[in-house]
Amino acid sequence: MLNSKLVGASVARFGIAVILGTALVLAGCGGGDDTPDDVITDNVAPDEVASDDITSDDVADDSVRPDNVTSDEVTSDAVTSDEVTSDEVTSDEVTSDEVTSDEVTSDEVTSDEVTPQECDTGYVLEGDDCVDIDECVLGTHNCPADAVCKNTDGSFECECPAGFVWEGSACLDAAKWVVVTYFSGGIGMLDTDTMILHGPFLQGKLGYEGNMDVVVTPDGKTALISATENRFIYFVDISNPKEPSIKGNVLMPINPSGIAISADGEYAVAFGFGQHVVVIDIEAMSMVDLFDLAKMGFGHGELAPDGTVIISSFGQQSIGVLVLSENGELTFSGSLDLTEYALAPADIAVAPDGKTVLISGMQDVNSATKHPSQAPEVGDTPSFQLMVLEITSPGELEIKGVLTDIPRVVQSVAFDRAGRHAYMLGCGSIGGAAKKGLEEEEISGLLMVGNIESPGVFTFDSSRSAKLQSNSPFVLYSFNSLVVRDDKAFVGYSFNSMFGHANSAEFVSLVDLNTFVVKRVPVPGAVTSLARVPLNTTPANVLEGTASCVGACFEPSFFLGFNVAGFSHDQQCFCDADCALWGDCCDDYEDACSGCDPKTCTGGAVCVNSSDGYQCGCPQGSHKNNEDRCELDDVCGSEGGADLCGPNATCENQEVFGGHMCFCGEDSVWDGISGCMCALGFEEDGATCVDINECERNLHDCPEGTTCVNTPGWYRCQSPAP
Repeated sequence: MLNSKLVGASVARFGIAVILGTALVLAGCGGGDDTPDDVITDNVAPDEVASDDITSDDVADDSVRPDNVTSDEVTSDAVTSDEVTSDEVTSDEVTSDEVTSDEVTSDEVTSDEVTPQECDTGYVLEGDDCVDIDECVLGTHNCPADAVCKNTDGSFECECPAGFVWEGSACLDAAKWVVVTYFSGGIGMLDTDTMILHGPFLQGKLGYEGNMDVVVTPDGKTALISATENRFIYFVDISNPKEPSIKGNVLMPINPSGIAISADGEYAVAFGFGQHVVVIDIEAMSMVDLFDLAKMGFGHGELAPDGTVIISSFGQQSIGVLVLSENGELTFSGSLDLTEYALAPADIAVAPDGKTVLISGMQDVNSATKHPSQAPEVGDTPSFQLMVLEITSPGELEIKGVLTDIPRVVQSVAFDRAGRHAYMLGCGSIGGAAKKGLEEEEISGLLMVGNIESPGVFTFDSSRSAKLQSNSPFVLYSFNSLVVRDDKAFVGYSFNSMFGHANSAEFVSLVDLNTFVVKRVPVPGAVTSLARVPLNTTPANVLEGTASCVGACFEPSFFLGFNVAGFSHDQQCFCDADCALWGDCCDDYEDACSGCDPKTCTGGAVCVNSSDGYQCGCPQGSHKNNEDRCELDDVCGSEGGADLCGPNATCENQEVFGGHMCFCGEDSVWDGISGCMCALGFEEDGATCVDINECERNLHDCPEGTTCVNTPGWYRCQSPAP
């Protein structure tokens, strides 16, 4: 049988034999008129007619009968396929007895007469059959770099990574959630499909201020948050984005800032202010290793997929390199002295290729004598460094070059999935605000772009950038505040209420990476860090009232880093004084928010949202006292206040979200979950906490030749006297 994938194939050998035999049968079945030149069977005997006497013109349907002409007398040249069609030959007219394989020899039918002329798309001719083309092996597919080619019968498919879906000609990120960390405590969950930020959640349970970095495990279920001031790493279950909950915490020997997670999701490495790099077992929520940096004070760090740990020290203009083993232990590999480059290292980023490393510099190369903590002078054209390195093997780095034309200090870096582009959050100043308002032309933050051509080969693209209209300065904390999803970038680190623009709402910047047009996403408080949530596609409904300013007009508060809009109200649009400039006001902004002039409010009152509309009043969390001034509510003394902090903790009214803070006794700390716990280096002894003698218990890591000396809560390594 012929393969069903053949198109336009010639008749097979058996078919040729049928046609020849059929031509002879049909020749005697009546038809056209005889001419004088025709051969009549009554006048000529079979042996009197030779094959040379009969041409293709002489043989008509009625002129030759099978018993008058044998197969030897009619050759394949005498009867062509054009003369006998398939319509003229039926299976009833020619039986297998009439035509045998002996009647047509292999010499009479050539391979050209039976070979397929064309195969269906996706197949190739091999011999007499069409076989599938494996486009994946041959490299003739058009799957993008982040998709895997899967061969199919006659075609191929592009399989996207986990958490991504194929649409048109690209893999799009189906994981739409982003964790947002607030500097003054709590988190939000941003739905990047609807651009609505849900929350805040867990206020007062993740520290009260100084929350810096957030990272998410590869399974998308757990967020790790660094509470720098409180010295905790918190573990938050974000499986349900609308109901995050605390799983546990780890009290740290440092003030943690940056966090990085190993490629397998087993370990987290924490960096910060102190003399240690800390390794945490994520599942066990416990420390498994401490690496002593000999008081170098490293604050920034990053972890590469191969286990290379890179840490930077601004004070010493150097970077240290460690290696994280499979069992969670850190070993020192070496250090690189950067003084010859005059580079004061800050943020560190590792590209998706696992090889390219970017380290930002804090020194303005156009102001070599100026201390890096000083902001550029008005009119200056700032220019900062960016060092490019390559990881050649675990723990081994090679400096590839230093760029000196970066117009902002790089605070955070994010990459596209293919790792071809680096998007960099550049701050407009160092250590203080440089931007006062949207309409002003002073130095502001930028979203900048660089291209990675190959491992260790990086170029800065000055033609593409977005002005972020933010007030936030570069700070000596390690955190990531930039997330890229497909053709959009989300930029956090919004500190308007804390840096000179108190009448503007906080926001996350949304940047279109095709046009570099910037829009705002409403948030209720000062944002430090963002993190993409892999794999999670949980839907969330858009609540009624999210596109209205009723009850959501901008309202300053006593709570550092927060404003009222969004406390318990997810918001799609803005209700602040800047919304007209941005073009993102809610439709009812003028009607809902024009009834109050803050200049007319007295006694500490501000324009607030009330049941009677937008009018002068005390900020949320406060009330008017007998002196006609606003003062904090007595949260701790009110009903239920005694139960806010748990056993052994004391509740105090404070100007923080929720209006109170919990304090514990000496040598113990508030754990943010259930009450007080012993501080690091102490352990419970009945109802009190006592110091752990690390020297006696051999819990120290003092190098050989030094002596361990116990101190309250820790120890020190003493070198021998000279």
